[in-house]
Amino acid sequence: MGKAICTDLFHNTQTSPPPPPLHKWRGGKMTMSRRTHFYTICHIATLMSILSTRVYAQDINDDGVMQYDINNNTMNHGDGKGDADAHEDIDDIYTFENDTRHINIADPLVVDTIRVEADHARDIYRQSSPFIQTIPTETVASINDWIEQAPGVFGDSTGKGQRLVYVRGFSTRQITARFDNMPIDTGYDGITGLDAIPMNWIGKGEIKHADAYSDDAVGLGGSIIMHPVMPKKMQASFETTMTGGRFALGHGMSYGAWDWALTAGAHYSNGFRLSHAFEPTEQEDGGLRDASQSYGANIYGKVARTLGDWSNLEVSGGYTQAPRDVPTGIGTGYYRYWKFTEYHIGLAQAKWSYDTKYIRGFLQAWYQNQGNRLEVFDSPSRTTQTTLIANNSEWMDQDIGAILYLSSQPYSVGLGYIDASLRAEFRYQTHESSEHQIVKDVDIDKSSERLTFDIRPGINWQILPSLFISASGYAVGDIELAHADTSKDVVVGLVDLYNGGFSAGIDYIPTDEVKVSFRAARRLRMPTLKEQFLRSSGDAFNLNAEIAWNFQLQVDYVPTDKLKFQVTGYDSEVEDLINFHYISGIKEAYNVDEARIAGVDFATHIGPYAGISLDIAYSLLFSRDLKTDLVLTDRPEHNLRVQISYTPIDSVTLSLRGVYESKRRTEAWLSSKSAWLGGIFTLDAQVDFKTAYFTAYIRGTNLLDYNYARSFGYPEPGFQLFVGATIGID
Repeated sequence: MGKAICTDLFHNTQTSPPPPPLHKWRGGKMTMSRRTHFYTICHIATLMSILSTRVYAQDINDDGVMQYDINNNTMNHGDGKGDADAHEDIDDIYTFENDTRHINIADPLVVDTIRVEADHARDIYRQSSPFIQTIPTETVASINDWIEQAPGVFGDSTGKGQRLVYVRGFSTRQITARFDNMPIDTGYDGITGLDAIPMNWIGKGEIKHADAYSDDAVGLGGSIIMHPVMPKKMQASFETTMTGGRFALGHGMSYGAWDWALTAGAHYSNGFRLSHAFEPTEQEDGGLRDASQSYGANIYGKVARTLGDWSNLEVSGGYTQAPRDVPTGIGTGYYRYWKFTEYHIGLAQAKWSYDTKYIRGFLQAWYQNQGNRLEVFDSPSRTTQTTLIANNSEWMDQDIGAILYLSSQPYSVGLGYIDASLRAEFRYQTHESSEHQIVKDVDIDKSSERLTFDIRPGINWQILPSLFISASGYAVGDIELAHADTSKDVVVGLVDLYNGGFSAGIDYIPTDEVKVSFRAARRLRMPTLKEQFLRSSGDAFNLNAEIAWNFQLQVDYVPTDKLKFQVTGYDSEVEDLINFHYISGIKEAYNVDEARIAGVDFATHIGPYAGISLDIAYSLLFSRDLKTDLVLTDRPEHNLRVQISYTPIDSVTLSLRGVYESKRRTEAWLSSKSAWLGGIFTLDAQVDFKTAYFTAYIRGTNLLDYNYARSFGYPEPGFQLFVGATIGID
């Protein structure tokens, strides 16, 4: 019976308009193993639906607005003025906001108010995940600090001093990152540039998993979405540590039809201290980590004006400069002494939004540039450049893009609603680099340019009060116009690649305690310019796009506001995974035949009872190269996070959080060999004091001063102490 139901279900998901047959289309047939995974998940979904009997309902008024106050445990109806964020499809389980928190019916963390605004029950449903969690951004130093607190997310360090993330087993190049709808990945190597956006710019963040239905440009492994901050009329914050500090000032105001906001900040760090258990080596004597210093400043502003009753115009821009030293890898066998003397990002955007009787959407255009200057030295002091390895290089990536989004207003059909949407995105990217080899007195110049487009039609249908269907197809094109390399005197022209996919979701809410969600998606990632043109000859690799078939089954069970459970099973098969290897000492990119990433995430929240709350999140991850049967690198199999919080009075909260990650396989740099890094256990504690206009905190991380590394040769910080405060005046 379950298989029959799921067979019909599968056919129904295929009835949405498929992407047009484009050049180099890779067919969408489902393999036998993929069908097996699909039917297994569907059997579980069928069983869960049989166990449920009642009709789900939420208490909303005719305007579709609900306000829930946790502290008073009361429900208050609003005025029906919708918030744009309420129309977003949120299948993720982790989000934060800086100040006013627009989340959903439940929040494991302590917040003042939950407010959900929507046009009708469909939008209320979309935001009904019980594990949408909020973390005040003023208590974390960077976006990476926040991300690594989320279940199923693992951190990593690189040889360039960057912080990378893995979301449910997908690496940083397979995850898109957007700030105010603008993609912030570097055009050349495709690394998600989370370090580029200062924390004082961010007011709200979300993680959308690859399995989630979305009409956004979700990456192969998901997306990290960052919304800009809207500070209070006057807001100031600071944080000090044992080796540095940061501060920020913000101002926001509304006057008639005008709104504007401005924030600026700066930071300085003398580096971080290693664990006392760290054993000194030839390249690192312990204590303060060599070459871990960083500093920088930033500014961001936005101006918006309401144009009549149905449209709005906004313009924003920002600039940040964050030079840094780059720590040397320990035990890598090859030691690099690098320093970024310049590391900046500048961006600007204009957006026209509209909401009429029949249609809503926006038109947005942006310009962005990211650049750096890297100096390579031949001594640990980073003062001499006298050998052949010494060089200075400059990179500049520019991105010009536009998004057109159209969505029909919900139309009543039978017992539910239906609406359609169309999203089109276009990007023109350029990359320029210049390397000066000092001893040889030789300049090497490289340039690349590409044009990409992404078109996504979608439909959302509430068939019954308890049954919802969403589907979206998309077509993606990547035209790499030219690549020039003066060192090889070559110019490579026109490398084009086209592909497409779909995402679909079915949600069933049989009772007011249970929600069952199934997601299926075919996601893809085009090769980056670096992957396509790294070949020493200057020729293109002609790589195929990475293709991921993603399936997810999620069950939410919320018997009371104080007891919440969530179980998510997911399975992804990745075709043509792009990897690097060395051939005769030359680094080249190639397509891996097939890899599989699967796992289970479990989350629960208990309390508060007598002021005590308990949050537990566990992730089991399976990742394999199906050709070699090797575990994929930098992906621990087990991840456990436990947090206990105690609120003796309304203004004070004490929290203790433990994190365990099992051992992981990692690549030894410049070697075909891999190494296994041992398991990790860290313990953090924090005390928060909060009033209407003042927030203060003390946070200690790695309380046990545990010596560990997430990437071979790059030890993580030992014990650290942070003290910070935020003052805000409405």
